[in-house]
Amino acid sequence: MKIPFVATVKKLKGRLQLVVRDRKQFDTYIQSSFMEDMKVWITVAKPSKSRTHEQFKYLYSCVYPFLEESLGCDIDTVDGIMKKRHLTVNIDTPLEYVKNKTDLDRAELAKFIDDVRADAAGMGIETQNPT
Repeated sequence: MKIPFVATVKKLKGRLQLVVRDRKQFDTYIQSSFMEDMKVWITVAKPSKSRTHEQFKYLYSCVYPFLEESLGCDIDTVDGIMKKRHLTVNIDTPLEYVKNKTDLDRAELAKFIDDVRADAAGMGIETQNPT
């Protein structure tokens, strides 16, 4: 099983080092998936930044405001609810977590927006089509 983890390169004590975003989850994965002295492959790559500002602009100006009004909560709460519903991975395992939208590529973000729009439609909320 491959699980992607997000890390940032930081200069610590004069050296560049990887700092894993969710260290607790990373440690849980290592403890539950591997045995001592087991060889593993580690791949480090720059993140894909193919998502667009227009996708976020559309989500926050043409979709979330309608949900905010209908649900009676603020945009941050709407965003949290939608991320929990559509970006949670490894559900019901010790490795369950919610992905960040900023870690999604263009296609993944488009699918997330489509899923949010489908939720809105299921609640009788019409949203504008993306242009």
